[in-house]
Formats: sequence, structure tokens, C-alpha cells
Amino acid sequence: MSLRFAVSLLASLAAAPAHAELYYLIVAGLGGEAGYEEQFAKDAEALAAVARRTTAASRVMLLQGEGATREALTSSLESLRTRAKAADSVVIVLVGHGSYDGEAYKLNLPGPDIDG
Repeated sequence: MSLRFAVSLLASLAAAPAHAELYYLIVAGLGGEAGYEEQFAKDAEALAAVARRTTAASRVMLLQGEGATREALTSSLESLRTRAKAADSVVIVLVGHGSYDGEAYKLNLPGPDIDG
């Protein structure tokens, strides 16, 4: 997905019903090389900036660099589970490299990867 498309998608979500809240979790995984690390961080920060224009900053979570661990992601998802209500919208954006070993898809993070 291109950054331009992702930004447009995030902006369109601002039209959610007035009674509903909008939450974002943006995760930038490892790049493996400096150029990719910088690009993933730049993309994630740009997405977070757009998200903060569509909802309160307290409802935008950004994990990147060494802070984007499996544990931090699990904690952020738990926070969303307890904060978001049934009428709310939750947007989760994963930026980075992944892999597939024939059995599981993985997002490259510091420490153990996540899979799904």
C-alpha cells in the first residue's frame, strides 16, 4: 500500500459518527538496513501526524524503532481492548518488512517477531 493511499484512508476515517471514537495503532517494524529503517520511521510518523489531525493525540499510539517490540505491541493491543467501545473504530497499520515461511506470516520487530 502506498503512503499516499494510507494517508487518504486515515483522513477518510475522520468522518466516523460523532458518538464514536477513533483509535490508531501504528507500528513500524525493523528495516534491516539504514535506508529502510529511515523510510519506515518516516512513513509511520507521517501516518501518525495525519491520525492526530483526525482524533485526539491520546488515541494515537506509535511504536517504532527499539520500542516496537512484541511486548509493546501486546500491551498496546490490550490498552485498545480496554479503551475502545463497541461503536468505536480501531485502525492498526503495520509498516515494515515481513516474511512467510510456508506456515506463518511474520512482521520483523526487535526481539521475537509477531506472526499471524
